[in-house]
Amino acid sequence: GGGLHINSLELTPAAAAEWSGVYFRNLPITLKATPQPGYRFDSWIGLPGVTTPEVVLRLKADLDLQPVFKPVPPPPGPVIHSAEAIGASQLKLHASGSPGQFYEIQWSADHRQWQSISRIQADANGAIEVVLPVLPQYHRGFYRLAE
Repeated sequence: GGGLHINSLELTPAAAAEWSGVYFRNLPITLKATPQPGYRFDSWIGLPGVTTPEVVLRLKADLDLQPVFKPVPPPPGPVIHSAEAIGASQLKLHASGSPGQFYEIQWSADHRQWQSISRIQADANGAIEVVLPVLPQYHRGFYRLAE
């Protein structure tokens, strides 16, 4: 999940797992845990209660430390919150997704074969509202948003 900076020394994740060094007592040592993409810093093994990725220590004795990284869950995909018929010829969708993200509105008669019927973009807050014409071939079926 990540690497480690010790003062000005940058250690890759593989090197950080095996690093050992000799440091003078009472001189400050700055440690900074650096997560790789898809991970976040969680805590330190060896420093109970410390939850910040950067710490400054003044050692008085030997110390074994290890940063703990946790995977960052992927952002949720788009969600259709409601669909309401406007007469017999239009459908209004209310949905949410990632701000500014483009999505395909897809239709399926059987949940197996999907076809794209429109392309939309979520606004700056991730909100999506669109009115679609309901063509005869799309009268009965299922709608979804896909990236």
